[in-house]
This record gives sequence, C-alpha cells and structure tokens, in this order.
Amino acid sequence: KKKKKKKPGGGGDTTCPQYRLLKWKRRCEKYKNIKLLYGFLWMIYRKLQIKYGVDLPASTKIGPGFKIEHLNGIVVNPDVVIGKNCNIYNGVTIGKEKRGIREGCPTIADEVWIGANAIVVGRMRLSWRSSQSRTHLSA
Repeated sequence: KKKKKKKPGGGGDTTCPQYRLLKWKRRCEKYKNIKLLYGFLWMIYRKLQIKYGVDLPASTKIGPGFKIEHLNGIVVNPDVVIGKNCNIYNGVTIGKEKRGIREGCPTIADEVWIGANAIVVGRMRLSWRSSQSRTHLSA
C-alpha cells in the first residue's frame, strides 16, 4: 500500500484562521433556513468573529472567491454586497451612510482589492475599473 503524504501544517482548516472564519460563514449561509442548525453554526461563527476581531455578519451577501488577507479590525455592514474574487486586508471598514446624498451601503463589484485601513462608507459602486475605487481606496 502507498502511504498518503501529509500536507505541511496539517491542512487548511486548522492552520489558516481566514479560511476557518469564511468556512463557518458559508455554513451559516447554507443552513439559514434550518433554525436549530443555523443557531448552532452561528454561535461557532460568532465565537470566531470575536476571536479574530472581524465583524462580518453571516447575512452579508458575498460572492465566491472572497478572501481576507489579514484578520483583525474588519467591519462590514450586513447590507453590503460584495462580488466574487474580492480581497480585503486588515482594518477595513465597509459601512452604511445614514443621511445625505450617499445614504445607503456600497456595492463592491467583482475582483476588487481593498487595502489595509480603507474606509468605504455610503451608497456607491466600486469596481476595479472605476475612478471611484482609485479615489476612495488609495491612501
């Protein structure tokens, strides 16, 4: 018999906190209609949110391929919509404007990179081609 080679570090779930956090978020999304199971999954997910300093509600709509490069200090409003293959770094705040002409939440298009300590607040659409993303996200 051939022996299976072990992955260095023991595998993704135990070694990568970002992967673990997003895995539990996806489980909450998948089972949101099964109340008892959702409650159990949400408690585990919430514990990980507190442990890693990330406020990313389970109800936030996020496309596949979303990646958190570095944990800690990440805050995302539950009404924000994030497209596929987006990356965010530590200290990012994506939030809701409650008054004025930009009242509402941002929509992040596909393949957008949001750097460390960026603050995106108010109704706007950010895409990798838009001048808005270069204006608001470069600091």
